[in-house]
Amino acid sequence: MTVCRREMTKMWRDPLSAESVEQNLRDAGCPETFVRSFLARYATSTPSEQMQMLHEQRERLLEQLHDSQKHLDCMDYLCYQIRKQSGTGRP
Repeated sequence: MTVCRREMTKMWRDPLSAESVEQNLRDAGCPETFVRSFLARYATSTPSEQMQMLHEQRERLLEQLHDSQKHLDCMDYLCYQIRKQSGTGRP
């Protein structure tokens, strides 16, 4: 998403404005359902509740990262085995 410089400056003057929080959640790759849920509770929840929601979402993102790393490890292993069998040792 492209944001003009004036809007961006305004947004980051108050990093906890609803607009800034929404953009940050989107930039962090949060699913739309989480963004909507978080914003719906943002004005009425305590900082502790907000942190709990963010922590839980962070855990989900970290799990996705670990799953992607496992996929890469499997791909690398297969490439290694093919190179080993062919004797080239090249990618």
